[in-house]
This record gives sequence, C-alpha cells and structure tokens, in this order.
Amino acid sequence: MRTPHPMKWSFSPARRAPFLVSWAAVLMLLTVALTPFREHLDPGTAALLLLAAPLLAAGAGLRAAAIASVVSALTLNFFFTRPYNSLVISAPAHVAAIVLYLAIALAFGAVINLVRRESERSSARAREADLLRELTIDLLRQSVWLQTPFDEATHKLQTSLKLAYAHLEIAIEGGEQFATREGIPSMRADDLVVLPIAAGDIRFGSLSLAPATESVQRVGALYANVLALACERARYMQDAVQRRVLEASDRHRIALMQSVSHDLRTPLTAMRALASALPEIGALSDGQLSVLADLDNEAERLGRMVTQVLDLTRIESGALRPHIAVTRLDEIVYSAAETVRRSIPGVTIKVAIEEQVPAAPVDEPLISQVLINLLENAVHHGGSQIELLVRERHQRVEVLVRDHGPGVDEADRKRIFDSGFAMVRATSASRARGLGLAVSQGFVEAHHGHIRVEPTPGGGATFVVSLPADIPAREAEPT
Repeated sequence: MRTPHPMKWSFSPARRAPFLVSWAAVLMLLTVALTPFREHLDPGTAALLLLAAPLLAAGAGLRAAAIASVVSALTLNFFFTRPYNSLVISAPAHVAAIVLYLAIALAFGAVINLVRRESERSSARAREADLLRELTIDLLRQSVWLQTPFDEATHKLQTSLKLAYAHLEIAIEGGEQFATREGIPSMRADDLVVLPIAAGDIRFGSLSLAPATESVQRVGALYANVLALACERARYMQDAVQRRVLEASDRHRIALMQSVSHDLRTPLTAMRALASALPEIGALSDGQLSVLADLDNEAERLGRMVTQVLDLTRIESGALRPHIAVTRLDEIVYSAAETVRRSIPGVTIKVAIEEQVPAAPVDEPLISQVLINLLENAVHHGGSQIELLVRERHQRVEVLVRDHGPGVDEADRKRIFDSGFAMVRATSASRARGLGLAVSQGFVEAHHGHIRVEPTPGGGATFVVSLPADIPAREAEPT
C-alpha cells in the first residue's frame, strides 16, 4: 500500500470568487465613502476602517488573503496618506501605519483561514463518519450473504467521495466470491491506493481506490475494516448454518439407529428362543443340532452388534452418564477374562497384575465391557494366546490387552477406533468388532481416560487402556 498524497486545502475559482468579489466591493465602497473625509481622518483611523476588506478575502485562502492585504495597504497609502493619489510616503509615521496595517491584515487573514480550514476539516470528518455509519448499517443488517449490499455500499462510497475509481474483490472460503468496480482506472499507478480486507490472519480480499488522497485513504481504511467485519459475520453465518445442518443430520441418524436397533432385538430374541426350544420338541440329527447351534451363536453375535450400536448412539448423543465408584480393577479384569473364556472355547488368557496397583474411579459395567470388547477383538485377530496386564504408570492405571497376531498397521492405529473404519477383511464379524473398538473408546473417554494401540514386541497388537488412578495425597512426614 503506497503512501497517500497529503491533503491540500485549495479552492476552485468558483469557490474563491464570492470572497474576492466581496473584498473588492467592500474595498471600493469604503474608499469611495471615506475619500471625501480624508482630510479629517488620520492614517490609523483609515487603516482600521479599511481592515474589513482583506478579512473578507481570507475566505478564499491564505494566498488570496495575502494579496488582498497588500492591495488594501497600497490603497491606504494611495488615497489616505499624504501626498494623496500617490504611492510616495512622506512621513515615517505613515510608513509605520502602513506596515502595521499590513501585518495586522496578514495575521488576521491567517487566523481566519486557519479557523476556516479546521471548520471544513471537522465538517468533512462529520460527513465521513455519517457515510461510514450508513455503509456499516447497509452491510451488517443483511441476514443472508448477498453481493448486492457490497455493490451498493461501494457505489455509495465512490459517489460520496467523488472517486475516479473504486474496485472491490471479496472471496470467503467455502462461500461467495465476487468483484465490483466503479469508474474507469485512467490514472497512474501512484495515484491508486490498495487496502487489504482482513480480520486477524484471515484475508477476505482487497479494496482499490483512486485518487490516493489522505481523506480517501482514511475513509477507505475504515471502510475496509467494515468490509472485513461484514465478511467475518458472513463466515460465521455460514458456519452456523452448516452446524445446524450437521446437528439435524446427526439427530436423524441417531434416531434411525436407535429405532432400527430396538426393532431388531425382538426378532433376535425370538430366533434364540426358537433355537433353544426345537431340540426339546423332538429328536434331531447331529447336523440339525449343529445348524441350531450356529443359528443361536449368530443371533447372539447379532444381538451384541445391536447392543454396540445402541451404546455408540448413547456416546454420540451425549446421553452416556457413567456411575463412578472407586474400584480395584482386579475383579473386573478376572471377570472379563472368564466371560471371554466361556464364550470362546479354546482361548488362553494369561492375567498378570502388578503389586500395589491403586484403585481407579470407574463405572464397573462400562469398563468390564471395554475389556470384553478388547479381548474378543484380540482373539479374532491375534489368535488364542492373549495376555492381560494391569500396571501403574505416572499415577494412572493401565490395562494392556496383548495378542501375537498380525498387528495393526501404523497408518491405521488412530483410525481403528473410528466407527466408520473398515478393515481389509470387511466381514460382518469384523464390522461388529470395529463397532466394539469405537464403543470402547467412548466408554474410556467418559472416564477421562484414553485408549491407544501399540505394536507387540515380536509381532501383534497391544491395546492400552489408561485411566486416572485414585491416589490419596501423601501425609506430610513429621520433622
């Protein structure tokens, strides 16, 4: 952005003419009126009466006031000092009177010119303030993001400041982009001022104005700030609309998931009841019993998936409220391991608990479900040899579920807990276990904990659940 031209307080001939005509008329009238009485007037009195004339010329500018003062002083000398009708000065007192007259006229002219300039400056600032107020109202009263108010405001700025050129470019990320131009750029590049439209580190566009006077830059800079405020407001409005759309979408999705999940439970319960009752009705072959067992297992697995979906909707809707109690994790760990051993025959789960592991504030059913989910995931992906370790690290209780399977790729270690994560072998069972990991993360985070996956030394994956430990403050040792 270039340095603007300084403001010049100059006037057009049309604006100077009334002051100069008034000065000339008053000077002529006073001269004609006082000439018959000049024999009775001393030069000081005549100078005082003629002083009104150059003061009127001060309204035309300082240069005009100076010229008028000199002409008035010459008129005083020519008509009212001896010898009359001559520019010759006969007495030193007359010289002093003329010099004093000229000094007073110049001084008063300068003061009047300064007062006039300050008055006009104040009036200009007031007009600029009114203009900016109108532009601000025009831009900020819009309830939707439209180009028209920006075009109208820029046109009003151009006409109010009598700009030769005004060019506005606006671009909002993810929103509108447009440009508006007023006038034709026929001036030099040095006469153009370019102002950024920015709020903080975010730049929305630029405003180019000409000519680059001080007042244009001052008003243009304030207008650019108003434009930035309007653009930031428009961006916030877009974000609010997007948030409302996403919130409505989430509400509909959660409601649909809850409805479908609840509707699935009834037929699943009927399927399991039928699979259990059929063997009691009559003798069945081994193949038929095997089919019924598979039916019961699949119905049970599908029921767990429905439960996971319901748990996930509770987490995403913010309806999950853990019932916290300070609990030692020993019983929770052993109970979860036994549950998995019963549901998956042939699995070996080795449990190891370090000494003096502190208790933790947990919701026992939720943490138990987390461990069951992680153990089942380890069995299905890491084989039948599973290790379950409880330890204390940095005033936190950590539970490690370790398998010796293929492990998890480093690129997938963060995404694996997302509900939408799909593994390469995207079977229905793996999708159910993927939901289990997402639910586990939600349960752990509800306890102000976190869950992560690490590589197992020698191959495999280790899921680490970290929970705040309940460590009482140590009593101060006696001195």
